[in-house]
Amino acid sequence: MRACLMTGVGVLTQVGDTEVEPPRDGEVLVAVRWCSACHSDLYALDGITPTRLPALLGHEAAGVVAAVGTGVDHLVAGDHVVLTMVGPCGTCPYCRRGVPMACQNSFGRGGVAADGGTRIVHGGQQVWRALRVGGFSEYTVVPHKAAVKIPADLPLDLASILGCSVLTGYGAIVNIARVQYGDSVVVVGLGAVGIAAVQAARIAGASHIVGIDPLPGRRELALKVGATKAFTPEAADVDAVREVTGSLLPDVAVDTVTRPATTRQAVQLVRPGGTVVVIGVAPPGQDLGLEALDVVLSQKRIAGCYLGNCVPERDITALVEHWRAGRLDLQSMVTGHRRLDELQQVFDDLRAGTGLRTAVQVSAEIPTSTS
Repeated sequence: MRACLMTGVGVLTQVGDTEVEPPRDGEVLVAVRWCSACHSDLYALDGITPTRLPALLGHEAAGVVAAVGTGVDHLVAGDHVVLTMVGPCGTCPYCRRGVPMACQNSFGRGGVAADGGTRIVHGGQQVWRALRVGGFSEYTVVPHKAAVKIPADLPLDLASILGCSVLTGYGAIVNIARVQYGDSVVVVGLGAVGIAAVQAARIAGASHIVGIDPLPGRRELALKVGATKAFTPEAADVDAVREVTGSLLPDVAVDTVTRPATTRQAVQLVRPGGTVVVIGVAPPGQDLGLEALDVVLSQKRIAGCYLGNCVPERDITALVEHWRAGRLDLQSMVTGHRRLDELQQVFDDLRAGTGLRTAVQVSAEIPTSTS
């Protein structure tokens, strides 16, 4: 099968003879149709996030079930699915404590199953999956709980972004900050995750939504999908934001970038007792650069957010319903389409901040079996 492998830092290699193993107990073989590129993939490609090689990038994927392993009775060949990095088991200690993203029984780092395999081989060598999914390959194998069935009328290029960026932004608002009707929200960084957070805040009934980003196109999109006002980082001081939200600063601040400057800004712009949600994947060893006194005296809550702390089946299903009802605009978020052999250009565009999300066509057909 065709795949695009990461064979070195910054090096992508197109291959046509990668092999995928049949799904085992509790697993699903998926023919990947579309996979979007995310900054987490870019960090792995650029060597910021340590990655074992050769590796498959791509974790925002959607496709068609080709086969299922034993014990899987809710999916059949031909079902359209969205894939996501974590398929919480629902029964381990972390799942029971409401932290499904730390599930002990999901595929581990590198896409390693409990038996130590990744299910994908090239040239006799095991291929690691940098972010568990391995979406830049015509076929991949995932735990059945990491494949969520979606209706066939949802285009798979749009569906692909549900598995990470939209899920993360939505979960930050709904599952982490628990935004209520009438709350005010500020979103720092208006990439795909930030735009999803803006939309989620609007859906939740936020009274005021402030977006912050240096790129004019992203500020314009934020206003289109629900932001009340959008500022450059330099213009978004306390006084400017308070003019939008009234006497109180926002109840919730979402930092989708998570660098010292953006996190400090998010903390400064949230009211006393408010919540700051930090989402962006930071390089190993980076701190948040916060002034402890400001956090302590104002009793501001700092909350981490990984994949929105979502339960994929529950939350992706909810997102599909929001899309169907016209409340969630996915079309505006997928700003480009490319082929698998153009993946290098996709990552170049991502580095340059071009567009929001580019969907990569991994396979030209939508097969339902590997035969």
